[in-house]
This record gives sequence, C-alpha cells and structure tokens, in this order.
Amino acid sequence: MQDNDSDTWDEDVKEIETNPKEYIAIEHPDSRESFKFMEEFTAELPDNTRIKAILIAALSKRKHFRELNMI
Repeated sequence: MQDNDSDTWDEDVKEIETNPKEYIAIEHPDSRESFKFMEEFTAELPDNTRIKAILIAALSKRKHFRELNMI
C-alpha cells in the first residue's frame, strides 16, 4: 500500500510542477494557531462525549501536542 501512496504523491507533485499557477501554497500554522484550532474543534464536539473529554484532558496538560499524538 505504501508504494501506491508514493505513486499518488508523485503524481500530485508532477501536476503541481506542471501547472504551478493553478495552486497556492498554504502556510503551516504555528503552534499557537494549531492549539487554537484544536480548542475550537473540541468546543464544537457534542457535550458529554468521550472524545471531547479526552481532548479537553489532553489540551489541558503541559505537553498537549504530545498528548494529542497519543490519542
């Protein structure tokens, strides 16, 4: 499966290189923006759900990104 993913990626890269004016680069958000996205996403989840409780707990810890990667 990994080879197939690599082939697909190669096709995408070739398409972008062939038609660069058809695409725009999107900047990677910094850690504060990423944290804000996760807070907003978590707030949108239905109350009293397990995933919301897990995400709130992870976001409240000091090393929240590490905690989120463990979920």
